[in-house]
Amino acid sequence: LFYSPVLSETNSRPLLQSLVIAAGLDTSGGSNRRLYEGVSTFWYEIEDILGDDAPLPGDVVAAWPSSDNEVHWRFTPRMGISHPVSLHTKFFFNYGRFYSMQKPIHLYGYRISGGSPGGNSGHINAMYNPNLRPSSTTMYEVGIERVLPFAAVLKVSGYAKYNEDQVTRIVIGSPGVRGYDTFRNANWEDVRGLEIQFARTSGRFVNGMLTYELANSRTGEVGFTTVNENPALFATTAKPFVRAQPARGSFRAFVRLGAPLDWGALRGGWSLGTVYSWGKGGEYAYNPDLLPQRELPEENYIPWTDTWRVDMKFTKQVPMPGGRFASLYLDVTNVLNRKSLNSSGVSDFASYAEYVFNLRGKDHDVALGDESTLRVLTEPYKFDEGDPDELWKKPVSPQTDWIHYLNPRFYRLGVRVDL
Repeated sequence: LFYSPVLSETNSRPLLQSLVIAAGLDTSGGSNRRLYEGVSTFWYEIEDILGDDAPLPGDVVAAWPSSDNEVHWRFTPRMGISHPVSLHTKFFFNYGRFYSMQKPIHLYGYRISGGSPGGNSGHINAMYNPNLRPSSTTMYEVGIERVLPFAAVLKVSGYAKYNEDQVTRIVIGSPGVRGYDTFRNANWEDVRGLEIQFARTSGRFVNGMLTYELANSRTGEVGFTTVNENPALFATTAKPFVRAQPARGSFRAFVRLGAPLDWGALRGGWSLGTVYSWGKGGEYAYNPDLLPQRELPEENYIPWTDTWRVDMKFTKQVPMPGGRFASLYLDVTNVLNRKSLNSSGVSDFASYAEYVFNLRGKDHDVALGDESTLRVLTEPYKFDEGDPDELWKKPVSPQTDWIHYLNPRFYRLGVRVDL
């Protein structure tokens, strides 16, 4: 992870210079000398002189110092226990450990601004880390299930999840030289939750499920966020950072009304299913100054609005010869077409977050995704409507209004045949 001289202000130009010499470029004088000393991104000039022997940007990357990456082996045990404590009640316990490979872009990518590797301009901004350990999750669940009258089941369970070796960005530098970014395993998260579920899945006319879940979490970061060859230029100790998230609840209700098939081909086989879901909004770290997370003030954590929506499914089941069935169905997702802001679909989300942050600083109780704030995405706006001298500002994301919101109302009509 420490500073490498090829990832510096020279943008690996010495490597390209060595490659063009090895390919036969005469650097003793004239235009070739100029080309060598100021090797820019004029790759076509090098190709004109050296032809098929000319090095390409990929050859510069291949010349970077490298070694085999580490290989990580992991053991993933999982166990479940279910024990009946009475005729209608059982106790259960589950344990599991899971691993997942880090994203390839965090392992193998690099990022350059202002040119290509070896160019006279530009800078290698990031060189990612192929030795990242897989992230891990250890999960415990304990609970009890009881069968109630009318074939209903009540389940109450508690769980804990411990996520480790998540990645974070680190800046690596050297005295007098711009640094570059990479990633390391430094972040973790603890999640604890309670789930209550009431379900009836075998009714002839009415069945459904009600689920409520309450969870809170802590996130943390350990170690340095900046490393330098000169220890005097960065702190010799780094206190672990921990942030506790407020408890977040979610609720889901599913109800199905149906007519059994034995009522006949026309009257039977109908069903209508409705799902209502609600979730408490999270928070967004507004960080325009790119401060380390441990230095971010509390007011910079902006809440998101709560989310909810209604989905429906209409089905008509038709019996076929041989005990087979055909089903005609219509799915309608987000029936009420409720807007849920898609931060990735806003072309300048940082400006929108700034607008909400400034409103909150004036004691406006608004959150990201609040209906009253969405107009600034597509319409010219003032920061404070009460100030007549405030200049009008351009809309935040006027050309991408078709992807501002997640999951708009959607219809799907289909036929399914069970053979």
